[in-house]
Amino acid sequence: MFWVLPTLLALLIVIFKEIFKKKLLVNIEPIQFIILFYGAMLLFAQATLSQVTMPSSMEFGLILLAGSLNGASNLFGLRVLKEIPISVFKPLTGFSAVMVLLMGAFFLQESITSLQGVGILL
Repeated sequence: MFWVLPTLLALLIVIFKEIFKKKLLVNIEPIQFIILFYGAMLLFAQATLSQVTMPSSMEFGLILLAGSLNGASNLFGLRVLKEIPISVFKPLTGFSAVMVLLMGAFFLQESITSLQGVGILL
């Protein structure tokens, strides 16, 4: 049960991040947000760098691929968020959780529990 409190705190932080993001996109372009956001993340990561072990070259390539896909996804998402209300945007992006669950079952042979199945139906 240790995971419940950190999960709820992370959810609260994400909610505020999304609200701030929408407010900022009124005055700035999506690419500006991405540059500043990832710049801040890089600075934060510098503080934890001493605790990180270096990945293998294959893992490093997968990390770069995942980062590139995430950056592209964020850019497209921010462009859409700038144009439509957040109340429309977030439910659409929430669908990604269902897709990740289904893709995990297909590509990683992870099992879908009955609780997850109920979550998909909801």
